[in-house]
Amino acid sequence: MLKTIILSLFLSVSAIAAKVNFKNDEIIFPKGKSEIEKFLTLLNTPENQKTVGIKNTSVKYNEIAKEGSAVFIIDSSEYMLYEDDFSNSGKKIYFIIFLHSGSGSYSGVQGAYELNGTKLTSLKFDDIVVKNLFPKADMSKFHMRLARPFAVKDHGKIVLRFMDDNSNSIHTYLWEKDKFIKTEL
Repeated sequence: MLKTIILSLFLSVSAIAAKVNFKNDEIIFPKGKSEIEKFLTLLNTPENQKTVGIKNTSVKYNEIAKEGSAVFIIDSSEYMLYEDDFSNSGKKIYFIIFLHSGSGSYSGVQGAYELNGTKLTSLKFDDIVVKNLFPKADMSKFHMRLARPFAVKDHGKIVLRFMDDNSNSIHTYLWEKDKFIKTEL
C-alpha cells in the first residue's frame, strides 16, 4: 500500500514537471493524405492487411492543414499514420494510432511496422511495452491515452507521450530496440 502511494506521488510529481510546450521542430507530426494513400497501397495484399489489422477499403480523410497531417477513416474507425525512427535504432518505422475508440473515446497505438520491400512486419509494440513495463503481465494499473503531441524529439531521441486516464498527467517513454523505458522531458 505504501509502495503504491509513493509510486502514485512520484508519477504525479514527475508529470507536473513534464514539458508541455514544444517547438514545431521538436514535434513529429502525423503524415498527410498523400503519404497515407501511399501507405494504404501496401494494404492491397491480404498478408499486409492481416499484419496491420486494417482493410484497404473506402477511405475518408480529415486534413489538419496547420500540421500538414490527416486523420484517415475506414468504416467508422479513425486513424493517424506516423513514420520516423521511433525505436531510435536508425530505421524508419510506421506507427498507426487509433482515435476515439470505444465508449471512452480512447486513443492508442494500433501497431508499429517496418517495411521490408513491399511486406509490412509487425514489431510487436504491445509485447515490448508489456515485457518492459509489466514483466508479470499485470497491466491493470496501465490506463493510458495518447498525449498531444504524441511523439517529440528530445536531445536527438524520439520519445512517446501518453496521458494517464485517471489523473491527466503526462508520461514519456523512450523506445530503443527491445527496451521501452520511462523517461523525463
